[in-house]
Amino acid sequence: MPLELYSSYSREDVHDFYDPKSTFKVGTGSWGIHGIIRVPERRGDFVLFVTLGKKEREHQFDESINEEGILRWQSQPHQDLNSSAIRELVRHDEKTNNVYLFLRASALRGGVAETFTYLGTLKYAGHDLERINPVHIAWELMEWPIPPEVLSSMRLSLVKETDNVRMEPDTATPRLIEEAPPIGRESAGETSRAFLARKMRYQSSDQSRALGLAGELLVLERERLKLGSVVA
Repeated sequence: MPLELYSSYSREDVHDFYDPKSTFKVGTGSWGIHGIIRVPERRGDFVLFVTLGKKEREHQFDESINEEGILRWQSQPHQDLNSSAIRELVRHDEKTNNVYLFLRASALRGGVAETFTYLGTLKYAGHDLERINPVHIAWELMEWPIPPEVLSSMRLSLVKETDNVRMEPDTATPRLIEEAPPIGRESAGETSRAFLARKMRYQSSDQSRALGLAGELLVLERERLKLGSVVA
């Protein structure tokens, strides 16, 4: 039976679904503690366990989901762009492989370990070239938007961001930042400034074609009106 979108699961539940042949031990092994886990016998598929607000020793993770469905995700501090799993993640192609997201808004609820909610699969949307310990990757949630009742149940707050506008540190005047084109499978990444400015989901090819057609029809309508006024 497949996992149900927006249902809650423990780490052991997820382990039993993806890796039933191995033994699960609480607090040990990949399934017991790791945030990035390869799915056995499915090369290129990963499970991501994300706990927002997590802190490990002196490192505070800064992760969130914004109102456009972009997950800002960080690797472990010891991982960099040369780590094998990270290399695979930044080359991820959602058409051929899956990255499954299990997320919780906090580690505990009422003093008891919180379960993870399955939020579907992810699409790679970019990574930061300058901040690499930990690595910062942006992901699009393929299943979007999250229903309000699910957000409420998870106690998950979406980050509000001003689309395509970034405040410069030395001025109160907002300045438009041009969005970079969609990143290919062999992306070399982008600067921290460009990465932080990226807040929008990429349009699908169908959406792009529809937008282009709408623009062409608008131009034709304007030309028609011009010709009409000349004839009159």
